[in-house]
Amino acid sequence: MNRNQQAQALITLYVNQYEKVYGHKPTINRYRIKWGMIDVIESVGYEKARVLLEYYFTCTATHTPENFMYTFDNLEAMLLESRADEERRRRLREETRRRMSELE
Repeated sequence: MNRNQQAQALITLYVNQYEKVYGHKPTINRYRIKWGMIDVIESVGYEKARVLLEYYFTCTATHTPENFMYTFDNLEAMLLESRADEERRRRLREETRRRMSELE
């Protein structure tokens, strides 16, 4: 896929995620947003942009395309921190489970 197709795919993903969260499709200017999505793709790559866009809709935010394009770099840091926290919690639960079995 070329950059234009990737940008359009991200916009479609945005519309689908928005509709899933809010129950209706957003009114957006696909042509204008395309250029911002191309910039996001050039910065982090298409696959990471998809992951960040999906993560964006799990966050409490004003879910506008502009907001995503302005904060995608912060989202990447938040996603990495969230994944590290999940792993840390998983290890703590496992350790607690092991200690409890030793006590019994």
